[in-house]
Parts: sequence; structure tokens; C-alpha cells
Amino acid sequence: MAAINKPPLPSSTVWDCLRIALQFWVEFLFGALALVALSVSIEKRIGQGALVATLAFTLVLTIAVLVRMVRKVIALRNIKGPMRGNGLLAFWALLLLPAIGGGVAFRLSGKMSPLAQRQVEAKTALETLLEAERKFKQDFGKYTLNMKELAYEPDFSSPRYYMVGFPTSCAFKEGLSSERSQVGVSEAPAAEAKKLAIIEYFQKVRNPEDCKDPREGFELYAVGVAKEGAKLDVWRVDEKGKIENIQVGE
Repeated sequence: MAAINKPPLPSSTVWDCLRIALQFWVEFLFGALALVALSVSIEKRIGQGALVATLAFTLVLTIAVLVRMVRKVIALRNIKGPMRGNGLLAFWALLLLPAIGGGVAFRLSGKMSPLAQRQVEAKTALETLLEAERKFKQDFGKYTLNMKELAYEPDFSSPRYYMVGFPTSCAFKEGLSSERSQVGVSEAPAAEAKKLAIIEYFQKVRNPEDCKDPREGFELYAVGVAKEGAKLDVWRVDEKGKIENIQVGE
């Protein structure tokens, strides 16, 4: 008895499978770009709640694009048949490889966490002031607690999360006001919310009798907010040149 040749089972084409995965990534990337813009706006408005709100929006975005993709897969199966063979392989390859590759690239690039990114501001400020102090000592035979004499001009074109300067009691001891010995936070809601705590830290970190003689040394601090809802992030450097994160703001 001759074998009966059965027609091949219906299945989606490779292009149909690839198109759904490609549409998923296009929707996800456009949503991610919109999310970045939204998170910046949220941080300027609500400060400490920005991280929670951003995480919530990220979850909603991810679920939304996944649901849309599943619906497209079901619709494709009903019209042209399920994904099989090369089509199924192509679908999963295009869906997973960008995510895996992005994760690997992220790790290899050494991209910093949001905490580390903000801490760069503190370290950069102290490095700049340390170099200025050393030059001042070379020129005048002593250190100074006056920001103007150090020609320190921070970048105010972007938000500043750290207050930088000398302990308040040490500045007063040298006849300097806090305005001349410290540079405050600016346009950063998360830091502005803790501005009083930051100022208080500078006031209490040293007593007058503990302050160094400017002919021998100095002590500089950068105090601010590196992570919303966390304790103050505190950095310190003195004439020895070692920059220390003496309190991690996380």
C-alpha cells in the first residue's frame, strides 16, 4: 500500500518571526528613551522619590512591551501557523542576543553605578582643590581656607549634589565666613532636601581647637547626597593627599 504524502504543517516564515522580535526591541528602546527623559524631569520635581517612580515606570514599560509581543505571536500563529524550525530559532536569537550582548558590554565597559557616578563630583572637586592648595603653599608658604584664593570655580551648568569646603569652625577661626570657605549644592532637589543636614555636618565636624594651622596643613570635605533616601555621602582630603570616602551614602 503506497504511503500517503501528508501536506506540511503550516508554520510562520523566518521573516514573520524576526519581525515580531524586531518590533519588540524598537518599542522597548523608544520607551526606554522616553523613560530616561521622564526620570530626569521627575528627579527635578520630587527628588528622593525619583528612584522609586523610575523603577515603577520601568516595570510597567517592560510588562507592556512583553504583552504586546505575546499578542503578536498568538495572532501570527492563528493566521500563518506556529513558529517552527529556523523561524523559531531566529525569533529567540533576535530576542535574546541583544540583551545578552548589552549585559556583557555593560560589564566590560566598567560603567559606573548611579552612586559611583555622583561620587565623581565629590572626588573631582577635592582633587582640584588639593592641587590648588599645593600650588598656593608653593607660592605663599602656607595653605588657605579661602575658596577665592584657590580660584575654585565649580560648574554650575549642571546640578551639584555636594557641598565642598573647609569645616565651618576652622574657617571662622581664620576670620572667614562660610560663603568664602564653602561652595554649596545647587539645582539638585535630592541634595537641597538635605541642605540643612549638610551645613550642620560642616559645622560639627571639627571644633576650633582641632583645626590645623594653615602653615602646616588643611582639611577639606565634600558632603552631599549620592543616593536618594540614603545617609550623607562624605569625602575628605588633607595636605597628605589621600582622598577618603569616610561615610558612604547608600
